Amino acid sequence: LDNITDLTTLASLLKQDTYKAKGLYFKLGTDLDMEEYYKDPFRPMDQGWCGIGGGFAGILDGAGHKISNLYHSDSQAGDIGLFKYLLDGAQISNLVLDDVSIVSSKCNTGAVAGYTSGNVKLQKITVSGNIASSGDCVGGLVGKVTDGRVEIQECELGSGTVKGANWCGGFIGAAEGSLAIMESN
Repeated sequence: LDNITDLTTLASLLKQDTYKAKGLYFKLGTDLDMEEYYKDPFRPMDQGWCGIGGGFAGILDGAGHKISNLYHSDSQAGDIGLFKYLLDGAQISNLVLDDVSIVSSKCNTGAVAGYTSGNVKLQKITVSGNIASSGDCVGGLVGKVTDGRVEIQECELGSGTVKGANWCGGFIGAAEGSLAIMESN
């Protein structure tokens, strides 16, 4: 993934992909500034990034690169984050999400994903910025863990805030599945 177009193409493909990229490997080739995405004159500017939708069960290696200015503000959308939701087998690693600004009125809001389902690994992810919802289940990384096991290792929350109506947390807003948080702050 070398530019914003690659990221938006992945988002579009996953909306149609019945396999949800299970086992496929994606790697960021450079830092991405989402400001470029918002400059598109054919895109509605009011809501911002809507998340890589349709679920993701692949592997995203950020390779130490940064996605900056991830913005979302839509009162009608739920399951908000870089990914709408992560599915069994998803692994996100070596990624920096910088200057995140997410505002929602629905449930399941996080910088990385709105929610997870199944066994998911999040490793070496750094998030800074503000995440807020008047809905429930708001987390710095993931809004809600619905089932399965989520492993969080060597992740960090930088400056910013996480706010919601109920079930808010630094890393995870709410968990119905199991969590393992290791070497993270």
